[in-house]
Amino acid sequence: MSKLNVLIVDDEPWGREAVRLRIASDPRFNIVDEADNGSDALLLMQSLTPDVVFLDIEIPSLSGLQVACQSYPWFNGAIVFITAFSHYAVEAFEVEAFHYLVKPIKDNKFQQVLKKLCQLQQMQAQQKLNIHMLKQLSKQQNDVHQGNNKYLQRISLKDKQEIHIIDVNNIHYIESAGNYLGVITNEGTHIQRLTVKQMAALLDPQQFIRCHRSTIINKNFIESITTKGKETMIKTLDGKLHQVSRRYSAAVKLSCGQG
Repeated sequence: MSKLNVLIVDDEPWGREAVRLRIASDPRFNIVDEADNGSDALLLMQSLTPDVVFLDIEIPSLSGLQVACQSYPWFNGAIVFITAFSHYAVEAFEVEAFHYLVKPIKDNKFQQVLKKLCQLQQMQAQQKLNIHMLKQLSKQQNDVHQGNNKYLQRISLKDKQEIHIIDVNNIHYIESAGNYLGVITNEGTHIQRLTVKQMAALLDPQQFIRCHRSTIINKNFIESITTKGKETMIKTLDGKLHQVSRRYSAAVKLSCGQG
């Protein structure tokens, strides 16, 4: 298994050292660089493409949250926020942080994060294989029926020892379930080992809308969208309610003609 490349971002030298010392002796990780502000962090994330960024939130130039937001469209690594303030937790997970640690860092908590990062690396090989298979299936289907359509028309879903080929139009919605996705279709629920972000990139955004960090919904299976105060909920035809997070609220309303 190859080493995970790590970028450490903290404006305090002792903060960077606290992370560096915990990682330096672990053969599974390789520290590629460090930064003390948000602007440099973005540049290093683009040039070095680290697998993991340990990112302080309150840093100069750009905050850690701003770095995460700006890098979201192109950064595929894991972001672990490290901060002295626990009240940033909600915002951290809104930008899909992999984990959130509060200073002073406890060794057992840090080791748990390292373990989870290594587990993520092991999963990614399988995910890449799944994505390759899905794209190949899409290409074959598009060559016959859709010409240059870059989004999936059919998807292969493994169920125990069987592989089902499903028309994407039959997908009601998709929800994350731990390290897996639950793909709800006319035939029931199928499990797929991909992230929500990876699956969203394969589906036509004109038909499938992301309403939450853990949920994608087929617009054809929406019964209603209700907003009360600051809370927006989507009700699908099976009667299930899905929360729309603040991050995706405006995009959902625009996509569904409510913008």
